[in-house]
Amino acid sequence: MAIIRIGRFCALSMVVGLSGCGARSDGPMITADGVRLVPGDDVCVAADVSNDALINLREVPAPAVPMNLVHLAYTQTTVGGSLATTLNVDNSFTRQLLYHAAISVTASSPAMNTDTCPVMPAVTDVELWPQAIAAIVVRDFVFRDGDQPCAYYQ
Repeated sequence: MAIIRIGRFCALSMVVGLSGCGARSDGPMITADGVRLVPGDDVCVAADVSNDALINLREVPAPAVPMNLVHLAYTQTTVGGSLATTLNVDNSFTRQLLYHAAISVTASSPAMNTDTCPVMPAVTDVELWPQAIAAIVVRDFVFRDGDQPCAYYQ
């Protein structure tokens, strides 16, 4: 395991291991190009690839051997007496994956774009916010080669 970013929130890398897939609060909302998650959601997402982008996203059960899936697990936990929120992103594709994310701090607040880190093949990226986040939408999954910073990708 290695820390790959320190700042407003941290990302840790570790070898992919799909545990779960399928645990839900009210269930993630999956559209053709994105997934809305609330704390407790844990979903495996398959997709078609077109021009280095993941399209036609759909939920699938966790396979015994993950291949060409994105596993998303969104949780809240108490750290030092305060709520913190994590998003685990497992990339079982063979290429580096980038995505956009927007967070809603409360159920009624508008979504705000947030930085994300690239997710290397066969690696779990852990995004950590030091506060409660009511929901996150992850979308615009694309493959990009080369070194990429943690950022809101253009």
